[in-house]
Amino acid sequence: MAINLPKSESGSNREKKQSVFLQSWKTLTGPKSPKTIKKLFKTAKKFNACLEGLAFNPSITSEMPIWYHKKADPRIQSMIKNEASKCLIKNHKAIKVNEIEKLAESLQNINHTVDPNCLCENCIENGDAKQCGNPHHCYEQAEKLIQLLPSKWNPRIKPPSDQNIIVDNTNDPNKLKRQYFSRDYIIDGSLADAFRIFVEGDTKNEFPQKRIDDEEMGIVKVQIMIKLGALYTPPRIPIGFL
Repeated sequence: MAINLPKSESGSNREKKQSVFLQSWKTLTGPKSPKTIKKLFKTAKKFNACLEGLAFNPSITSEMPIWYHKKADPRIQSMIKNEASKCLIKNHKAIKVNEIEKLAESLQNINHTVDPNCLCENCIENGDAKQCGNPHHCYEQAEKLIQLLPSKWNPRIKPPSDQNIIVDNTNDPNKLKRQYFSRDYIIDGSLADAFRIFVEGDTKNEFPQKRIDDEEMGIVKVQIMIKLGALYTPPRIPIGFL
């Protein structure tokens, strides 16, 4: 895909172009494209497949490619040709978000100094072993890249947690049969788990807002219909406070 590019795309730096589904660059999908590529994009378009979810664990967000990041601020594209970015790619081999994040964390090292000849352990590793002429400059560039990620896609920012819903059986006064329903909306796993189909409307790059006013909270009752030979209707069960 990174070989068959339209004229609007640069053919250089192919190592930065990992996936058109994870990044913002484009590939050719016309008559001259391989049949497998055309079929892939036709299927993705048919089912509206894209990256989407309410929130993601760092196991997903940290594995995203930082260059041409599909969800990042568009300004990130103008930073690709920067000399520091070229060093991050060529010498540091930093392609993923977690690799960039690790370099940015070097700025927090108490032994680090702004001096290009800094002798902290991180600068020794990145300067000598990776032939970087100014590790501090690269750390700053890495920090700028991380700052361009929206909250939902920034592994540094944790989504707000939520408590479980209590399913309380009103016919059980001793509450021995109390059950819990997880309200956790954070998606875990790998990048493959971040894709959804049948997506409609605009997607959001920020965490969803949560209701915090206790006065507006109420009990939701659910009536479950089960067919066991004949129609059976169990009693209504209050499902916690939403």
